Amino acid sequence: MLMKNKMNKKGDIPTFALLVITIFLVIITWTTFLSSDKDLKLSSQQVSNTFGEVEFKHKYIIKIAELSLTEAIQSAKNIEEVKSKFQENVAKHNINIDGQGNFFGKISKGDFTISKEDDFYNLEIKNLSVGAQEGNNEIVRNFDINLKAGEKASST
Repeated sequence: MLMKNKMNKKGDIPTFALLVITIFLVIITWTTFLSSDKDLKLSSQQVSNTFGEVEFKHKYIIKIAELSLTEAIQSAKNIEEVKSKFQENVAKHNINIDGQGNFFGKISKGDFTISKEDDFYNLEIKNLSVGAQEGNNEIVRNFDINLKAGEKASST
């Protein structure tokens, strides 16, 4: 008698089901990955724009301080006149942009120090801030200005 070799085919259905479920999960994963990539690019662009805006405002404030101090020194005769002219010059340059921080307020209130050392005037303004916001991203930069007339402005 010849025996036919019959295979147990009970394992074929779970194997086929596993294959179908795997393909389904791969499709869901690809869809999720591809759709979130667009959101990630948009969010990354917003953060980049916000950093750029904060950097611009920071440099803008330093240049206004440098320019205003130089103009004040050229037109004043003593340290009190330099302080007064500096405040006037800063007020002239205020263009009221969003996120410009507290620089113009501190200057108008006189919350800064100008001192004379030899032939140089030193300007010190503490606890300044500038900021920017785009979407849900908000960045605020805090810094001080220490400027010596006739030399480049520096901030810490």
